[in-house]
Amino acid sequence: MSKRDAGLRAILLWALVCCAPAVPVPEPDLEQAEEEVRQAVEQAQRKVREEPRSASAWGALGDRYRAHLWLREAAACYAEAQRLEPEKFDWPYRRGKALRVEDPQEAARAFERALALAPGEPMAHYYLADALVRIGEPSRAREHYTRALELDPALADALVGLGQLALSENRLEEAEGLLRRALVLENDHPAAHLALAQVLARTGRQSEARGHADAGRRSLRRGASPDPRDPMQLEPAGSVVRSGLARRLLREGRTEQALQELDRIVALHPELATPHYLRGVALVRLSRAAEAEREFRRALELDPLMAEAHLALGQLYLAQPQEAARAYAHFTAAAALRPDEAPAHLGRAEAALGLQRLEEARAALEAALRLDPDLPLAHYRLGLLAAMRGDTRAARASLERAERLLLQEATEASLPDAPGEALLPRVRRALLALGEDSAPRRSSRE
Repeated sequence: MSKRDAGLRAILLWALVCCAPAVPVPEPDLEQAEEEVRQAVEQAQRKVREEPRSASAWGALGDRYRAHLWLREAAACYAEAQRLEPEKFDWPYRRGKALRVEDPQEAARAFERALALAPGEPMAHYYLADALVRIGEPSRAREHYTRALELDPALADALVGLGQLALSENRLEEAEGLLRRALVLENDHPAAHLALAQVLARTGRQSEARGHADAGRRSLRRGASPDPRDPMQLEPAGSVVRSGLARRLLREGRTEQALQELDRIVALHPELATPHYLRGVALVRLSRAAEAEREFRRALELDPLMAEAHLALGQLYLAQPQEAARAYAHFTAAAALRPDEAPAHLGRAEAALGLQRLEEARAALEAALRLDPDLPLAHYRLGLLAAMRGDTRAARASLERAERLLLQEATEASLPDAPGEALLPRVRRALLALGEDSAPRRSSRE
């Protein structure tokens, strides 16, 4: 072999050693992936192959995989980033988040490594506690939830974790206090609502429990609180990531930005029902009712069993007296799909009143109150219906119950057909009319 050939061979060997990845690039199955997702993944993979010794490139590929729920592949990328940059908190932390459901034992080890690098990170304590719960170590989990709260007293997730631990140990009073504190901080926290519903059900407060269960199911929030140490600043790609971003923007009140993301999803995937529904939610918030109606209707064309879209259309039509029949049809459909949720029955009653179908309205109001006995509006409506048929005693009982509930809850619940006018003054006027022996016979919709 000539000196020249030997030199070339040495250069090639150096290139292979220094420029090839030390581990194979994980490659998830992209056959069923959306084109936008495939392109984003392939771009991140190319970056790793071009810069195999770049921890940032491996971390970015891990972020891309994790965003699309290829979690094992993401964890492998973060492990390589950690090997290349062992003193950086981000890599073991993100690896733990990728593994927390599928391998909580390994996730716990990753979070412990992250905390060894940055012991003052509250979210790392929270996620370590979460992993410890999953592997059956509640005492250690409680220590880390508590430490997370010491570092960030406004961390609702940690309060929820402590509340869930107390619930699992049947310490119901403690659990209730923790979960209510969490809801003061984040009133749309689904896990807090659902855990509190369990506490209330166990202590015999069934109606309040159903209310919190409904709130938990309706929440637009998904996952834990926004994490400043893991912002996932990726260019959105694919309907799953874009839908998640849109939900977060809606929850944060950034409706215009949410609508922009939903426009992109609908343009790429007009066949998906959920983006149309969420687009309708955004348009309602922007007072663009006609456009919202079209989106909700399109969602139902794609998924006729979407109870949320039926409810949303019912509410839109209820605001238009001439559309009471359509409101009634959609609330009836929602009640059939979600028979154990009071709002559908209450909406059905409101629409029936608009159609002057008073017996149907009474039956729907009674159905709503069987599910949630503490609905002031339902008691008010039943009181007016009783007064209209001359049953003063029943009318007074219903109206007084409505008044007590409103005072107890310190609620100013507006009627759907009278924006801005509080319910409590109407209840009191109806009671005054009964006291003057003059039943309010004009309309149960007033």
